[in-house]
Amino acid sequence: MKHIAIVFILFMLPCIVLAQNAIQAKDYTYLSDYLVHDTRDLYGFPIHPREGKLSASPLNANVKLNLVEFKITPSYLFVIEKVRYSSTGINSENDHKEYKLAIQQIKTNYTQSYSSYELNLMDLRNPDIQGHLKVILDDKNQISKLQFRPSPSEPERTYGLVAAPENNLNRDSKYFTHEREIIVDQVLDIWARKQAIFPYIEVINHSNEDIEKRRLYPSDKVKISFEERTEMKGKKERLQQYVLFNTLNAENKEVKTEFLVKKMKEINGKQGDAKTIEVTLETLGSEQECTLKIFRHSDKSIYALSLQNGTDIIDFKLRPKK
Repeated sequence: MKHIAIVFILFMLPCIVLAQNAIQAKDYTYLSDYLVHDTRDLYGFPIHPREGKLSASPLNANVKLNLVEFKITPSYLFVIEKVRYSSTGINSENDHKEYKLAIQQIKTNYTQSYSSYELNLMDLRNPDIQGHLKVILDDKNQISKLQFRPSPSEPERTYGLVAAPENNLNRDSKYFTHEREIIVDQVLDIWARKQAIFPYIEVINHSNEDIEKRRLYPSDKVKISFEERTEMKGKKERLQQYVLFNTLNAENKEVKTEFLVKKMKEINGKQGDAKTIEVTLETLGSEQECTLKIFRHSDKSIYALSLQNGTDIIDFKLRPKK
């Protein structure tokens, strides 16, 4: 357990934790960063809006990065606000308000032009204080607005997400591995090609209540590599498969963790998908085993990977094909 736990710690270190005083966002949350198809898709992502205002005001103001952050879990909404609004825009960037509000109910609303999720909120320290968060999607299931009112005594604030800058889209398009980009017909193909995968989203599942999701950036240097090496076993040469995980540690230095492939097989996938490739891995220098699953669409193209040790799971999702 200790050996594989090292890998999970390495992946967890860069993640954003709302309980910390400092917000470690690298960039704003843009429209195309996350898609929401059901309530579970709301959980775990830190959201950093670009625009903000009092809902009753016609004027949007630019919100500096790291002044506002939202995070939704199955039971709570966490919010950090370091701004104060007036009808003319932002009149303070030195406030520091943190909210941990219990989610009593989530309602789903549909209209012809958009859908939304309305979270009914309650302050557990004072149950009479109730508020709401409305998560409004556009016609592409992208989060476009957040309307937040923590209590009846406070005005509602509206936060907006904007389209990603063109240079960001060009950078991401060239760097990240896309869905339907890698076709794997035979299980060993991915090793024979010495495939490298650059995931777009990382999801760390500690439990149903503790899910951390983050949008990756090229500077995170997260890479999953598949290598095949010729090794001597006694007097005979033998091809051996490895899986390598690259990431950054707390000191921002690259770390590579190698796993030896013990066995691999295909198992039934989701309905409509090709069979999932299941790989049993062993940490080098240890007998500790974990499981890597490689998920494929019906055309056998990879769209996600999942590394699991006991109840600890890290999912890696590829960039959607635009």
